Amino acid sequence: MAAPGKRHQLLLYARLFAMLRPPAFFIALLCGVLWWFAPRIPLFSSELAQVLLLVVIVLCGLLFLYTLVGPALSYVQCRPTHLLVSTPLFRMAVSYARIRNVRPVKFVPPNLGWSQRRFLEPFLGMTVVSVDLKSYPLNEKLLRLWLNPYMFASDVSGLLLLTRDWMATSRDIDAHRTAWKTRNQSLAPASPLSGLR
Repeated sequence: MAAPGKRHQLLLYARLFAMLRPPAFFIALLCGVLWWFAPRIPLFSSELAQVLLLVVIVLCGLLFLYTLVGPALSYVQCRPTHLLVSTPLFRMAVSYARIRNVRPVKFVPPNLGWSQRRFLEPFLGMTVVSVDLKSYPLNEKLLRLWLNPYMFASDVSGLLLLTRDWMATSRDIDAHRTAWKTRNQSLAPASPLSGLR
């Protein structure tokens, strides 16, 4: 059995966590300061206000820790039998039998609003790997709930994989697909008519 390939980090998730990290830290810090001085501030002196501040501190602290761990959990990796797409909350195995084609495309999502453009600015015009699929492994609507919307190709059924090195990602997928096809062909039973001449 072939070894798993390299983990290629998904940059959309790395960007998302990088944008969430500072606000989560500073909100937790600000609420911590308010909680510390709450007994001396009339607005926050009630027990309910102090409990609410503690809740916000815990939630923002957990979010901050999550933003540190999240990028390491967001990657695409070739396995011997499938392509693994991993995000912090969702993992999807795409069988090589589903993959129709792997090709480079420019990352130019249409109709971006101001906030989407700010989020995607570092990646606009970059080359990404488009994995064209015969069909999605799960219902597309369900997948769109769990995956970043900019991971879906607009022209075909497929996924856009935005990684640091699109060529290495593409080569890795092609090499594992070829190895998978070779193994399957060698395991396939010979046709009974193949011996007839």
